[in-house]
Amino acid sequence: AIFLVAPSAAPELLSSVTPGMLAPKALQELYTQLAVSYNAYDSISGSDKSALNFSQFWRNWAIKQAPDILSTADILELLADKEFNGWPSLQLKQEAQFIIDELRREYAKVRRAELQEAMSSAEHQGNHERAAELAREFNALQADTTK
Repeated sequence: AIFLVAPSAAPELLSSVTPGMLAPKALQELYTQLAVSYNAYDSISGSDKSALNFSQFWRNWAIKQAPDILSTADILELLADKEFNGWPSLQLKQEAQFIIDELRREYAKVRRAELQEAMSSAEHQGNHERAAELAREFNALQADTTK
């Protein structure tokens, strides 16, 4: 939702959040389409961009490129308007960073559990090479989340 009301936070979101960090799948597709739309918007130069804010650009773009996710985006836009109405840009950026951190933590927690289960299964099947590969991924994920 914050993506729609604070496109200035988009670069940080796009560099920090991957679609796979989101659930359910509908949000993954929406995020992917928002990212594509933002990149198209960001490539517009000068006076063309000033006549069109990102929310308007998104709506026009989505009608043509991703009409099946518009209803989800509409709900998020209403939520964003209600939740973030009148927030100054610094507060929006801080909220975006908080959301990024929470998404990373939650994704890491879920992914670690998946890796632990997969390691256990690989060990049980005697596939020590696969278990070691999963352990390396687990350790890398653990190191990333403790930074």
